[in-house]
Amino acid sequence: MWRAQLLAASLLAVVAASGRTSGQQTGGSSGGSSSGGGSSANGAAAPAVAPSPEPAPAAAAPPTAAVVGGGGEGSPGLPVGAGTGGAGPPGVSWLQVPGSTGRRDLDVQSLLQLRDAVENWDEFSSANGFQGWNDTSSVPVCSWSGVTCADDGTILTLSWQCRTCPVRAIGKLPPGLGSLSTLATLDLQSNSFYGTLPKQWGEVDNWPQLQNIYLNDNNLTGTLPEEWGQPGAMPSLLQLRVDSNRLTGTLPQNWGIEETSMRELGVIRLSNNSLNGTLPEQWGTPGAFPQLSVLSLDRNNITGTLPEIWGAAQAMTLLQELYLQNNSLTGGLPLQWGGPQGMARMRFFFAANNPLGGTLPPTWGINGSFPEMKTLDLNNTKLTGTLPPEWGNIDAMPALDALRIERNDLSGSIPQVSMQLFLSPLSATPFGNTRTAPHRWPWCAARLESCPVDQLCFPKQDWTGFETLSRLVIKPGNPRLCGPAPQGLGFSLCDDRDLTGLRIPINLSSIYCTCNLSLS
Repeated sequence: MWRAQLLAASLLAVVAASGRTSGQQTGGSSGGSSSGGGSSANGAAAPAVAPSPEPAPAAAAPPTAAVVGGGGEGSPGLPVGAGTGGAGPPGVSWLQVPGSTGRRDLDVQSLLQLRDAVENWDEFSSANGFQGWNDTSSVPVCSWSGVTCADDGTILTLSWQCRTCPVRAIGKLPPGLGSLSTLATLDLQSNSFYGTLPKQWGEVDNWPQLQNIYLNDNNLTGTLPEEWGQPGAMPSLLQLRVDSNRLTGTLPQNWGIEETSMRELGVIRLSNNSLNGTLPEQWGTPGAFPQLSVLSLDRNNITGTLPEIWGAAQAMTLLQELYLQNNSLTGGLPLQWGGPQGMARMRFFFAANNPLGGTLPPTWGINGSFPEMKTLDLNNTKLTGTLPPEWGNIDAMPALDALRIERNDLSGSIPQVSMQLFLSPLSATPFGNTRTAPHRWPWCAARLESCPVDQLCFPKQDWTGFETLSRLVIKPGNPRLCGPAPQGLGFSLCDDRDLTGLRIPINLSSIYCTCNLSLS
């Protein structure tokens, strides 16, 4: 129905335009200023609406420190502050571009549907110095505030990004906006749009070239449309941001799993909403989200466990950043995530402030797990047990820079090797004739591996060998973590109130620490 209405409106616009002369129209936007749009003939100031970011590659580049520190929030390169609002080729109007006039007029009518959906349009456009946005205006559409065009006059970007606007747009997102056939970037972030995400935007003939959606920092409600994940929907989409809204409901299980569903999507930011339910296991099936590099789900109401299948070798093979902090996840850390090829590209994993429970998995320190991991944040996750000596293996997380395990109830001591020890297999030892070296020695921290009969057993795990680790954050909390700290540590023991490790001394109290001297 809405497509028929748009087409009818387009035909009327063509008829009206054909009767005009070049000297008849001199007005600005409806209810707004005729200035703006970068620069104008009368020298008016540029509008406060900033230009949209350039489309990002399918696989996001390594994040800046601001992204890591923000726990998945923010998008590097997003515009901040006032801008030109978008400027197209001088003098280019879509009614002046030969060919496909009906299609292009339909796109113009889609833009006007957005204008009509803004309930405070007069105030919004006037306060921000909008130019154009009037169906009777002589201002070419490519010079409308917030619109950027290609050299041939096709619309590439619609940006009303309004972080510094004196007045923000209020209204609902129109379904007809999805008919913009050439749009690459839709940037409506930091406004006051409310209502639901239009499911019609996921129709297969909508937005064939759309690469970036920025709807973050609005007042959107409702659920994430399953229709957006149907086969053929938004085939070119690279980035999706709807974080910092008021969305509810569950994560759509069908997103990204079909052969033609979200195949190019590299960044999903859904943080700071009220999403509930569990993490979809389907997202970890082979072939799902083949280009996904950033998944931000922090600060929601997500429950359940971390899906084991997400750690499979064929699951989200390009995933580099996973932000799950500040949810209600339980069930511990999956052993399977430490597989030999699972999560091979993971660099930043934040799971802080979840009641996960359980222990630190020894398997995360063997098989060359997490070869690119730089930051592992398990702060305040109700962890118990000891620090796994296996994490001291030479091939364990070889790129790790920061490990945060404060506000837990870990015990024992920082693993170290007190002496080199060799046992002849099946020889007489204080522990009897055994193939397996004991797990507890009088030195408390020297844990040995099991060995075949024809091999020597010797300790290999030693946390003093972490070559890249700079910070081990263990305080506050962990009152039963024993001292003294091993000599020769290449990293700082830190309190999270002083990540430099210089102002607050770390006291590994021995009040809870007793070595098990039993030889049995």
